[in-house]
Amino acid sequence: MHLRTFSRYIPAILIAAAATWLYAGTMKELFASWMSDGNYAHGIVVIPVALALVYAKRATLAKTPVQPAPLGNLLLGVGVLIFAFSRWSDVTFLAGLSMVVVIAGLVWTFAGWRMLRDVAFPIVFLMFMTPPPDFFVEKIGAPLQRASCLYASMIGGLFGLDCESHGVMLQANGLTFEVDLPCSGIRAINCLSAFSAVLAYLARTSLLKRMAIFLAAVPLAFAANVLRVLVVVVVANIDSLQHDVMRFHDFSGPVVFVMALAVVIFMKRRFESRWHDGKCAT
Repeated sequence: MHLRTFSRYIPAILIAAAATWLYAGTMKELFASWMSDGNYAHGIVVIPVALALVYAKRATLAKTPVQPAPLGNLLLGVGVLIFAFSRWSDVTFLAGLSMVVVIAGLVWTFAGWRMLRDVAFPIVFLMFMTPPPDFFVEKIGAPLQRASCLYASMIGGLFGLDCESHGVMLQANGLTFEVDLPCSGIRAINCLSAFSAVLAYLARTSLLKRMAIFLAAVPLAFAANVLRVLVVVVVANIDSLQHDVMRFHDFSGPVVFVMALAVVIFMKRRFESRWHDGKCAT
């Protein structure tokens, strides 16, 4: 009886093993990106977080009936096609996307639609471990660089600081700085978006407010980056601290990120308290 039960899982085990072999190279590329590019360093924690989210739902998943669905093979096939195209085009983002689609297809095929629905967020969350396409980064990076310079110089000017922005160049009290791509705010947007997605998923409030928690990540990350550039302007305008400008620049990065994350956490708690109060009132 036990052997017969186990035999039902043999196809799933074999296909999962094949998928692991298929994506070994992709995982190696992703790991290299996490280790070498600070913009995507958060990617290394994405898989553990996704697994933790699944584990947190273990009681619910245990009650979800396993209903294999052949229709899931269609999604599995789409994932394999995306992977083949990613290898042909040498686009890591597509390889990461195909991995998510294949995992979803495997769950749907061997466990059913209801099981897929229950683990949909942890699966989709895996996309945060995949660096976006280079053309996308270049497309949004330059405007973010210019905007960070412009707003930092505008705010500095309002407080009487000596500063001017010229594209991605910033002049402050005789010093000239370039806001390059790593300082454009992309790193903060990537990381804060991942954190906000988890917080929105865990928030006990309405769907609309959960969306607000997630979408707040981009403007908050941008504001944090402007504040970071502004710190450089302020320090540059203090003659006795000019030689420490880059030290303040490096130190301010984690500080302003934590501040932005604190705002997202505050939003979550505020929305949850209002949701709870509304429930109690009814």
